[in-house]
Amino acid sequence: MKAELEGRQIETDFETKYIKPLNFEPPDVSLTEQEKTRKYLRVQDLVKVFQNGFKAVDGVNVRMYEG
Repeated sequence: MKAELEGRQIETDFETKYIKPLNFEPPDVSLTEQEKTRKYLRVQDLVKVFQNGFKAVDGVNVRMYEG
């Protein structure tokens, strides 16, 4: 899926992998500009399973921007 933001498309497939696209709000263009200078954190398919088998986190996808 690509989101249209002020005439610019951004890739949103990894964020919408585990949620319905209609529940996803794409980031503001000013924030996605930080991706060009790598001033953001991207976590993809994060999973945390404890030794007893309990899954605390299962498939978290998120982008976090500076500021």
